[in-house]
Amino acid sequence: MDLKELTRPRSYHALLVGIDCYGEKPLQGAVNDAKAINAYLKKRRHQVQIRMLTATTREGSDATTPAEDPGMWPTYENVTAALDDITARAAPGDCAYVHFSGHGTRMDATRAFANEATGELALNLLTSDGRGIRYLRGEEFAASLKGIVAKGVLVTVILDCCFSGSVLRRDHDLTVRELSYDPTIDQRYPAGAALYIDLASNSRLSVCRDVVSLPNWLIDPEGYTIMTACGPSELAREDVLDGKEKHGILSCLLLQTLVMWEGTHAPQLDIYRCICAKFKERWPRQNPMLFGNRSLSFFAGYDNPAHDPHTFVISSAGAGIRLQVGMAHGVTEGDLFSLFSTHPATGTSVATDDVPARVRTAGKLTSTLEFPDAIADNSVQSIRTGWGARQITRNLLRKFPIRLAPDLKFLADVSAALQSRGSLNAQVSNLGTEDYSFLVKMDTDENYIILDGRDQPLSNIPIISAHMEEGIPHLLAILEHLTKFKLVKELVNNSLFHNSFVAQLFTPSGEFNADDVVHVTTGDQMAFKVQNKGDRTIYIHIYDMGPRWNIQNIVSHEYHVLPPRKPLEGYPGTLRTKFRMKLPPELEEAGHEVCEDVFKVFITTRQTSFLSLELPRLGQSVPELKELSHSRVSSGNIEDDMTEDWAALAFTVWISAK
Repeated sequence: MDLKELTRPRSYHALLVGIDCYGEKPLQGAVNDAKAINAYLKKRRHQVQIRMLTATTREGSDATTPAEDPGMWPTYENVTAALDDITARAAPGDCAYVHFSGHGTRMDATRAFANEATGELALNLLTSDGRGIRYLRGEEFAASLKGIVAKGVLVTVILDCCFSGSVLRRDHDLTVRELSYDPTIDQRYPAGAALYIDLASNSRLSVCRDVVSLPNWLIDPEGYTIMTACGPSELAREDVLDGKEKHGILSCLLLQTLVMWEGTHAPQLDIYRCICAKFKERWPRQNPMLFGNRSLSFFAGYDNPAHDPHTFVISSAGAGIRLQVGMAHGVTEGDLFSLFSTHPATGTSVATDDVPARVRTAGKLTSTLEFPDAIADNSVQSIRTGWGARQITRNLLRKFPIRLAPDLKFLADVSAALQSRGSLNAQVSNLGTEDYSFLVKMDTDENYIILDGRDQPLSNIPIISAHMEEGIPHLLAILEHLTKFKLVKELVNNSLFHNSFVAQLFTPSGEFNADDVVHVTTGDQMAFKVQNKGDRTIYIHIYDMGPRWNIQNIVSHEYHVLPPRKPLEGYPGTLRTKFRMKLPPELEEAGHEVCEDVFKVFITTRQTSFLSLELPRLGQSVPELKELSHSRVSSGNIEDDMTEDWAALAFTVWISAK
């Protein structure tokens, strides 16, 4: 990007598509979605170049074409031309927004980039005469996105339809609005083979991770974010939410959230998690999904680096306050949280009038809270669905003792600082008289060194001089980071739920089960396979626990969705995803010929987020923890706990240099 591009004012482009006028199963809220988003974007302080394509059903039973002028119809030709126009007009640094409300269709996975477990999505557009349907397949849509992103344009996509699933919208009266796959449409409008060759040959892989996820149709997700109304095999709904007219629920909640943030520079991740909380409260069977770069802001640039992604979204349901984390996330009874409302003036997660709370009951995936006696009832009653919650203490960290050598430099100061962090179990060691997870000693240069429970020095730990400025806080941050890493590594749940699936790793040398030790060479391709043997959908989260003490999601979305096996409906009940293993370049340059990675896999029966368990590479700061006061019990209980279950698997992978 040259100087002219850096100083040029950013331009904003939007394509809004809403289709009610389907010959089969017409909708009532899709055009309303497009119009509402259009009105919102026109109020932005930056001018947006908007192209809106809508299909409103004419009044009268004999009406077969949309009420709008043909130039405004959302036909395949008009939509693809509008996407091409954005590609032609947008410049590096510009922002593009694409919103689709309408029907979609699930197709069998026949292409190289399609999702084998759930099939491929096709958006249902209109034919050029407005009387029929023509599919815009997922991979065609991806190719258009790829062309826009390749120019350095930041793209936000909202799909208010079923994404990679089988059905689309349905009414509040539970009337299913599904358009089944029609092979005759594909026969009339076949997709060109060159498209898929282009996707395969020009896809880019990230090289900053030890484990690189091989591409699917979401090519190079760094430049865009896609939010979808629901997961595969789920129903996306429309309802009367404002007392006047129907809307798609995702579109409506998106607008409500953007208005709450008072600006479109809100972080995508916070918007998504707030919307998820609202869905859990009112429509728990519909689970939105987020794909791509979660660091982008909505229809803007990158999120503020100071933004704290490690927040939980809570929901207010019935008489109690529920937290969307539980035992699977390392949360237990007595853990302390600080609840906060998002700041309406700045659109950032700034805590104002924080409300302290304590976990009263930790369920498998959710928890209920209680509040200190000193907290006024009106403060508790002010809590709303979509508030954030930062964890203040994590009691399970105390399972991993930290011992300090008696000759440690500034021992009293280090010990006092560790004791102030209520989550850590730290004491002065008698050296050899007790077990511990970590031991802090001095080396001959008066640097703090950290040993593991076998008295072996930990690798890839930054040098911490006893005489450096902020040396003790730096040491504490590292110890807390290491302790949390160990907690996540050892999270386990021995339940009968393990019998409902089979998970294995496949490498060039064979197949491996959880707890096996796997050896690969840098550059090797590895496949992860899960079979759903149960009768309900499961959610699969795959994390890499790397040699630099980082915990990172290794796919472009939070989780995979695996419906149960239903061959007649096109669900094979099997998920396969591929990875390429890589010895980190900085370790190779430092002379390391081997490193250890751990695949940590969480499998759940309900949608959840494990964002709270993620860790950056060791060395970044960790917020200081503070104790809170005595608490009292509030009303509320965890509902439907029997529907919550989880499993945690660990695959140890040793990567060797060639």
